[in-house]
Amino acid sequence: MMIERKDRRFEVELAAEVDVQGEVLLAATRNLSRGGVCLDVERPLTEGEPLDLSLFLTLDGIEEADTDALSVRATVVWCSEREEEGFTAGLQFGALNPSDAAMVERFLARLG
Repeated sequence: MMIERKDRRFEVELAAEVDVQGEVLLAATRNLSRGGVCLDVERPLTEGEPLDLSLFLTLDGIEEADTDALSVRATVVWCSEREEEGFTAGLQFGALNPSDAAMVERFLARLG
């Protein structure tokens, strides 16, 4: 049975930081949607755990000078060990304020 996704996923690799109770982990995204993100991280994240997430919205590795990182609350939906080193996790965004939601929409529109 195939699960129908609420939002379209866009394959994009972005730098990210995950703050889990004061421990900051570096991560890289696999895909991004209006409602969440899939990312690779160095250690396992606990399902259901809330955390702070910063995404650096860049195209082709070029960060826009006038654009701050997107900083949101998110919840870990799932986490699994990769065959290679590390873990992959799916995070669901908490409620985005209007300016953050608009930032995500503009970025996704640029991805196509």
